[in-house]
Amino acid sequence: MFNKCIKYGFFVAILTIVPLVFWKQFFNWFLLKLYVAQLALGLLSVWLVFRLCEIDTLRFTKNSLNISIFGFFVVFSVFTIFSKYHHISFPEWQEYVTYLLLYFLFSNLITNRKEFTLVCHLPIIAAVIATLYGLKQCGWSLKGGIPYSTLGNKNFFGNFITMNIFIVGGLLATTMMKNALNRLSNWVSLRTWGYAAVLVLLMIGEFISRSNGVWLGLGVAIIIFGFCALSIRSRLLYCIFVLVISTIAIYTPYIQKQVIDEFSTGVRQYIWKGSFQMFVSNIWWGPGFGTFFVEYPKHRLTDYFSMEKAVTTTRHAHNEFIQLGAEMGIWGVMAFAAIVFLVLWQGYKILGLYRKELRACLIKVIKPGTDMKDAELKQDDLQIVLPLIGIWMGLVGVIAHNMVSVDLRFPSIAVSFWSALGLFVAGQKILNPRERVFNIPDRIRTHLSSNSATYIVLAAALIILLQYPLVYKPIMSQSLFHKGVVTRSQGKWEESTAYYNRALEYDPVNLRILYRLAFNYAQLNQMENALKTYLRLTSLAPNYSRVQSNLGKIYLQLGQLDYAIKNFREALSMNPYAVDDHVSLAQAYFNTQEPMKALAELEFASTLEPENESVKTIMAQVVSHIRSQERTDTIPSP
Repeated sequence: MFNKCIKYGFFVAILTIVPLVFWKQFFNWFLLKLYVAQLALGLLSVWLVFRLCEIDTLRFTKNSLNISIFGFFVVFSVFTIFSKYHHISFPEWQEYVTYLLLYFLFSNLITNRKEFTLVCHLPIIAAVIATLYGLKQCGWSLKGGIPYSTLGNKNFFGNFITMNIFIVGGLLATTMMKNALNRLSNWVSLRTWGYAAVLVLLMIGEFISRSNGVWLGLGVAIIIFGFCALSIRSRLLYCIFVLVISTIAIYTPYIQKQVIDEFSTGVRQYIWKGSFQMFVSNIWWGPGFGTFFVEYPKHRLTDYFSMEKAVTTTRHAHNEFIQLGAEMGIWGVMAFAAIVFLVLWQGYKILGLYRKELRACLIKVIKPGTDMKDAELKQDDLQIVLPLIGIWMGLVGVIAHNMVSVDLRFPSIAVSFWSALGLFVAGQKILNPRERVFNIPDRIRTHLSSNSATYIVLAAALIILLQYPLVYKPIMSQSLFHKGVVTRSQGKWEESTAYYNRALEYDPVNLRILYRLAFNYAQLNQMENALKTYLRLTSLAPNYSRVQSNLGKIYLQLGQLDYAIKNFREALSMNPYAVDDHVSLAQAYFNTQEPMKALAELEFASTLEPENESVKTIMAQVVSHIRSQERTDTIPSP
């Protein structure tokens, strides 16, 4: 009983608590979700070692996905080890290892049908609560504001709902078919009505998220399901049907407007082009896993900054495959593509094995009096097969959404995705128990049992030691950092600076903290400290955000004009649309007695912002100086 409580508590913590973690003050709640997951993993690991030493019912899963995921782990570990940005790669590596551990544990700890069904319901509970909270943020109106719920933003919220819509659909189909097999009416089944109500609520959540990408995920999952569920003869007609419907949909005015708006006012097309250039330039060996945002500015298209929504720090490529390629070359793309292919293939195999039985059950639901001679599917198997197909479609939907996003980089979605992937493998093991597991050899089993106390104590000590650098220190750093952000917004610059410095004691290479600390020093007129902090930043990530621009301004105030000009030029090479940098460079040129170069910078700035008053004022001064100098030059000498 105690063992079950520990295991079920772990499932609840990961699938229900993590998506709902929300903290408004003094903390980055994206990372808080990760720390909750890591803490749960640490506590579970001690229990797992205890169970390993008992060796009674614990068996490990055989599945081709395990091999592909291990290959993916090896690839991004190699690129982490050899990355020139270790301080950035390692935290990203640690985060992804958390997700892969979740996959391993979910695929091995769920061992029977009851557990499988129970775990399927947990993310649905979280999705229902998240949707209700999202509706509350909209004022309980479908036309209200855009909700972020507890997931972080509309895309994460919508994608989380996408995955759970299919799981609910699988459970609803299971209930309806079981009722049909038992000659019960679905109209009087409370469970059927309950699942249907949840499905409607989640569809409302999908609608209020107003995320175009989630409809892509839903559509792709449904289309692939239809293709895999049909017989070979029917697939050609199905493909023609999908092509015709898709063409009609694309030319529908509303959908066409959405696509045009996305690509005319959005920035993703520029990010994709620049990211692809980064991938091509690093096709065999990238800068390292998780280093996209520090290497990408060198490959960013300069026209990107002409867009209204452009920002100085682009953290993601908005396409999982392109970003993996940009960071790890062709090896990263191939490793992740292998996982995607095996997910699709295993879902296809499940549909192929149970196609006839599922079709017969469906006919029985539609026509209750139909003979069920062709349907040999047992109800126990039905309880696994249909939710398993729902999980598979949810995984496909999330992967499809990541063609226009990178949700799998964030704990909000990644924790649920990799857990669901483990659940998908566990369900296959339950359907085919003999083919899907292997037992620990007797020699190892005897050794573990005879030395159980030693291994349990060592495991507990190791996990406690790891929790300090991997969980406690990041939590303290983020908490202090956000306190610094809050006090800065209140105008308490010295107090904010103290918080940033304390945060750096726990995480000395955090770029965001260093960037804000340097800005604080500049505001407090502590230019030497600001200069040292910016230089430290450039040594860690030379292209990060506006560090070159800010460094140029520090040099300009300190009167080191040559360094200021150099940094402003570097900043403008990445963002030629930055008007304030052109103005600052003009001031530097003017102070070095190069008024014509200053005038050229100001004239270009005026083309970017013709009504900018500071540009007009400084340009008038420069022009006046040039004219006075010309008059002086034309006066004949006595």
